Amino acid sequence: MRRLVLLLALVGSLPSCSCNDERTRNEAMLFLDRFEDVDVDDPLEERRAAIDEIRALALSDEDVLRARDACVQAHDALIEAEDQHASARHQLVEASPGGAEVPPEVAERVEHAIDESGRAIERSRELFPRCTREVNALETRFHRRHS
Repeated sequence: MRRLVLLLALVGSLPSCSCNDERTRNEAMLFLDRFEDVDVDDPLEERRAAIDEIRALALSDEDVLRARDACVQAHDALIEAEDQHASARHQLVEASPGGAEVPPEVAERVEHAIDESGRAIERSRELFPRCTREVNALETRFHRRHS
């Protein structure tokens, strides 16, 4: 009798396990499909919007969340670097029309923006390998290949 109760309990738990596996697979495929469309060569605003959409995905699986967070952080760092670079360029152009000398306070802000851009690029270089590992792990786990 005891074995029968244990067997019934085990069988009763199987559908929830397969549902969880299916939910995890669905979340992984959703994330991977969205992430696959992000290209670092796309215009900045397109990438920013794509990363914001990925960030907003309602995910619950720890592995998928870890991959999503790693990739969002890597792309955020790269976007920050580009934003800082654009800010430095804009400030420089605005402060020196026709090649005029750049005021020292503007030069300091430009230098700061360039430094911030460099730090963000370094962070992205550290973060992208983790993103790649996490994405590859999901693709392997769910037998998905890049299209």
